[in-house]
Amino acid sequence: MSQTHTRTPEATTDGLGVELKVMVPCAEGKRHRVGLRFTGWSAYEVVYNPCEELLGAVFARMAGCTHYLHEKFPARLHTDRRLKFRLVKAFQAQGLPAMPVLREALGDYDKEVRYAACAALGQLSDLQVVPVLIEALRDQEVEVREAAWNALARFGAPVVSALLEAVESKDWWVREGACRALGAIGDPIAVPALVRALNDDYHWVRQAAQDALVTIGAPAVPALIQLLDEWEKHAEFVRRLACHALALIGDLRAVPVLIRTLHNLSSDARTPAKTALIKLGAPVVPALIEALQQEDWLFRVEVCRVLGAIRDPSAVPALIQALWDPDISFAVCEALGQIGDPQAVPALIDFLTHTNSPYRHAACVALGKIGDPSAIPHLERLLRSDPSLCRFAATAIKQIRAQQAEKEQRAQP
Repeated sequence: MSQTHTRTPEATTDGLGVELKVMVPCAEGKRHRVGLRFTGWSAYEVVYNPCEELLGAVFARMAGCTHYLHEKFPARLHTDRRLKFRLVKAFQAQGLPAMPVLREALGDYDKEVRYAACAALGQLSDLQVVPVLIEALRDQEVEVREAAWNALARFGAPVVSALLEAVESKDWWVREGACRALGAIGDPIAVPALVRALNDDYHWVRQAAQDALVTIGAPAVPALIQLLDEWEKHAEFVRRLACHALALIGDLRAVPVLIRTLHNLSSDARTPAKTALIKLGAPVVPALIEALQQEDWLFRVEVCRVLGAIRDPSAVPALIQALWDPDISFAVCEALGQIGDPQAVPALIDFLTHTNSPYRHAACVALGKIGDPSAIPHLERLLRSDPSLCRFAATAIKQIRAQQAEKEQRAQP
């Protein structure tokens, strides 16, 4: 055994491997440090043992530390996470020549060690490690795959072409990781591949592609809009993902096509479009108000529902104007009730005089939700009406009084 490293630091590196000092048991329950040189993930040799200096090379072979290093240390090396972390760090410091060893570490049974190996490979900052990291995207543990795709993302634009190839992998874990890395890089050149990935057979790949498109943002909007313009060519989940991505991006270029989609007779088409418009919020209200002028009454009903869900008071005047339209009166009342703005109360009180009882029921419900006490005398007059209308009026009065009591309680010091 060599004794040339009697003053080695905690970890040193050279062209042949890395050296670590490790505490080992010896005789009579005592422990001491030895110097080990690791030339691979599990390949090592003893380069310094103080017992050799004390006992000589021949007698040191009979020492407890020597038996431990040859018989028990290999098992410790297999299970000692802290020691393996030290190895990863030491080999990382060696740079690119250590890549084969760190690649071997990716096969360790301990996911925390594999995670550390991925992070170390990413720190080598050389494109030669890219295929190794893409291979690590196959790991069974999501934490390790996340470390791999984050490491790939740190390389930026130079790895985009490799990631675009990985998006076509047969392994869905690789496809997901490639999408995640592409999203983190944010290069618009990835948009077509990510849009195709929205149609992947696996949910997690589709979700990763959507997240990536949202991160890329505005450059992805035209492609997503095109998906909405081709409803019949794509599965329902693709349409939903496209709508959700557009809503999260928040680009108002998507508003016209989302509103057009409300014309679709299929609820599978309308629902994600409505959800997207609601997420976009107040900025879409002017376009929705304009859409209330169209002839398709089913479309106008959907517009009212979206306006109600957005709850922007600026929509109230337009909704009041549409209140007496028999095709959409119910939807208008519902929207006004959801918005809850008192400026709608006079119009709804007037609507209580409608000759159609179901319309008056809808007005009662809306007034109850708004909670303005000025409506109570008008609702009380309905208590002498037919039983069904009486129930709606009584419920509305109860709601208004409850809201008033709650406001008064909050106002008390």
